[in-house]
Amino acid sequence: MIHLIDCYLKLIVYFICFNRYRSKDPKLNSEALRFKSGANQQFTMSEHIFDPSQYSESELQFDSEKEFLPVVIFCHAIEGDGK
Repeated sequence: MIHLIDCYLKLIVYFICFNRYRSKDPKLNSEALRFKSGANQQFTMSEHIFDPSQYSESELQFDSEKEFLPVVIFCHAIEGDGK
């Protein structure tokens, strides 16, 4: 059985990741976004733009042997008031 609990959430988007969700360039990470508890929320990151044209097609494909992930969305549940 799955229990869903409303809580604050921190979300970070990482691009071009090696070694367990670390971007090869920290500038490729988004800022941490924080959300209050509750459903049906939307977000935009207009200040953070990823340009895939700077990479070859092979650089944007998942590779389990190299432990490479092109995009990682990290969600962290935060207890309390979200600080």
